Amino acid sequence: MLLGQRLSPRMMDAFMLRAAFGTQQTDEPKGPDAPNALFGPVEGHGKAQADLDKTVSRSLQVWLDTHPAMKRGVLAALGAAVLLAARAAVRS
Repeated sequence: MLLGQRLSPRMMDAFMLRAAFGTQQTDEPKGPDAPNALFGPVEGHGKAQADLDKTVSRSLQVWLDTHPAMKRGVLAALGAAVLLAARAAVRS
């Protein structure tokens, strides 16, 4: 996701709007006794909380961060692929 944001912020925003925004909402209606923050902060709600049951056990980013030599190799390969594609596009 970080790489996508660096390459194309607009594309990443569109992806997140489509794929991630809906996963943070529920169809359950808010109860009448639920606190709200219209006129001030809600007491006892000073921190963000999340349901982390949907976490991914493996992450390419974490793996690359823990293997810096491989990260450099992957980045070099991607750079070479981009240069070759650009060269092929110029020749066409």
